Amino acid sequence: MQLKHHSTCSQFGQLQGALNLDGAEARDHFKDILYNRVCFFVSDEHPDVDSVQILSGKFAKEFSELEDALEKKGEGNPLHDLYRRSEESELGQAEKRVRSRLGY
Repeated sequence: MQLKHHSTCSQFGQLQGALNLDGAEARDHFKDILYNRVCFFVSDEHPDVDSVQILSGKFAKEFSELEDALEKKGEGNPLHDLYRRSEESELGQAEKRVRSRLGY
């Protein structure tokens, strides 16, 4: 269980939050992810890789096509753009403010 490797604060928050979830709602949410949600990979090197579905196998196929690029440093790595976009998101900006307040 990966959660046991998180901080105690993270463990507490995730476990407490999970217990407060409506199981049916969570199930529906993850079914939506599996069957309908798309994952976006945006990269100058792979501009045609726009969206892939998980259960169709397209995600695995597209991911395996990106594996070599995932070893690259900097902007040639598809994760570089995903991290940048994540850091610019509302959640990423909130996390940055919290880290700043904590001195990180």
